[in-house]
Amino acid sequence: MQWMNYLLPVVLLTMSAGQLAKTGLEPLLAMTQFVVASAILLLLSLWVIWQRGPLSLGATLAALRGPFALAVATRNSLICMPIMIELLTRPLGFARSQVELLVPLSVSLLRVGPIVYYVCATLFIAQLYGLTLSAGELALVMSASILAGFASAGMTGLAIVSLTSIACGYLGLPFEAAFILFLAVDPLCDILRTLVLVIGNTASVTLIGARPARITETACLS
Repeated sequence: MQWMNYLLPVVLLTMSAGQLAKTGLEPLLAMTQFVVASAILLLLSLWVIWQRGPLSLGATLAALRGPFALAVATRNSLICMPIMIELLTRPLGFARSQVELLVPLSVSLLRVGPIVYYVCATLFIAQLYGLTLSAGELALVMSASILAGFASAGMTGLAIVSLTSIACGYLGLPFEAAFILFLAVDPLCDILRTLVLVIGNTASVTLIGARPARITETACLS
């Protein structure tokens, strides 16, 4: 995993370049809301892990390279659970008994990445058809997206995208018209969904678990 981290920038560049060469920038620009929301959530999660953990910011970012690389490579949050547990127990020092319980629960129940995706996709379709949503309709979109997020556990690719119809159905929006657009950009969105899910759930476990004592980087490395 440590050697894979050095290749991560090249992998991200080639995956993005290959997808954009096929679809162009238009599909990606259509999901700008999701990209921005994912970036904000990732930065917030990193800040929470740093504040709750015992390491400095640089050491925390270095420790997160493993889960980050595995999430990008596999795009499967279930496969990332062992490395999440290892990260939380060894470098960050959280109790293994708590971590081994909280990580599977958070990955199954706290579906942050898919929920944000469904909200942004539904809002995009509403804007596409010129529909202005009221506060009640926004709350309905959020509730339906949470339900779709629960249903997305264990799913990938086409199955996750198709669940957007749950949120759209409550508002009477024609999801089928934008389905092809979402499929075109989904390889990139799938990476962001998995990253938000893995890093976000790691941050949630640090908030729930007992905070470890601060230690020096030298002690951690030894």
